[in-house]
Amino acid sequence: SDVCSSDLDKSMLDKIESFLVHLVRNSADHGIETVEERVASGKKPEGEIRISVCSDKQSLFIEVSDNGRGVDVDRVREVAMSRGFAPEETTSRFSERDALDLLLQPGFSTADEITETSGRGVGMDVLAASVHEMGGFIKLDNFPGKGLKISISVPLAYTTRIKLGLTLVVGSGVFLIPAENVRESFKAAEDDVTLVEGR
Repeated sequence: SDVCSSDLDKSMLDKIESFLVHLVRNSADHGIETVEERVASGKKPEGEIRISVCSDKQSLFIEVSDNGRGVDVDRVREVAMSRGFAPEETTSRFSERDALDLLLQPGFSTADEITETSGRGVGMDVLAASVHEMGGFIKLDNFPGKGLKISISVPLAYTTRIKLGLTLVVGSGVFLIPAENVRESFKAAEDDVTLVEGR
């Protein structure tokens, strides 16, 4: 990496850490095959996950690639049909790019069960949404039987832009909450307030 941590604020560093943890978990859980599968397909028993982070002073580039199984387009097509993400007549014409784009759609996952490794069922869609929220881009390059490369670019300007905040007063304390983290605000009526242990 040629990115100096002093160039980034804590919120950006936290985002990068979150991205990397999610991407490595994804590669380990979905990409890298079992030892038996790798040996049977003529690969070394140990899987490999490569991480690259660099910057051109305007954008930050993150790349995570593995030498696993890659994306099974037929499997994505099958899941899309069975879970109602696309009609059969559409999925029959699915290209590899269509399948990769579908992996980034909200709620879509090819996992049969949630595992600790993949992050308790948090899909690639959550990662993609976070990247887009920062004004960045995410791209998947598939190499069937050989691996998957996930590339992310986000503008470094994200860390210095002016953000809107919501002022919250609790007792004598005043808090400023980033508006992008506020889902809803409303004025509570007297009937909305309940007591817990008399307080």
